[in-house]
Amino acid sequence: MLAVVPLVAGCESGTGGTAVPSSVAPEALFDSCTLPDSAIAAAGGDPARKDDNPFGVPRTGWRGCRWGSDGYALRIFATTRTPDEFRSNDQLKDLRAAELPGRDATFFLQSAATESNNCGVFYATTQGTIQIYLVDDGLGDELADPCGVALRAAKAVDQWIPR
Repeated sequence: MLAVVPLVAGCESGTGGTAVPSSVAPEALFDSCTLPDSAIAAAGGDPARKDDNPFGVPRTGWRGCRWGSDGYALRIFATTRTPDEFRSNDQLKDLRAAELPGRDATFFLQSAATESNNCGVFYATTQGTIQIYLVDDGLGDELADPCGVALRAAKAVDQWIPR
């Protein structure tokens, strides 16, 4: 689990002169539940299988939704955690650059899951760090390329994600 840190609004320099939020107030987080159904379908999620309470209980510093799909669950969250906090989280492994145009995006795997059934992408925005994560639903065959699926999902919703 990521560490909880005090939040102070502000920006710090990012790569290429882009302003990157150093932290975001919880009430200002992007709400992925507002993504259009067409974007979710293009990302591989089933809009009819939307879960707007993916944590079961409110989780401080996080906002997002989960969508069922054929073979996996698609989760799109915004968090007050920074990309540096993700990078220093020992529960994440195999961090590497993700080719998402216009974003300083990073792939990750959760260490508690097997490599063949999970992958995610995270990057900073003005409304929190976005995490697009998928995990095998355990009901069928393992995904052949979970990071490829996660990247296609990220590209499909990118135009609706704040900069």
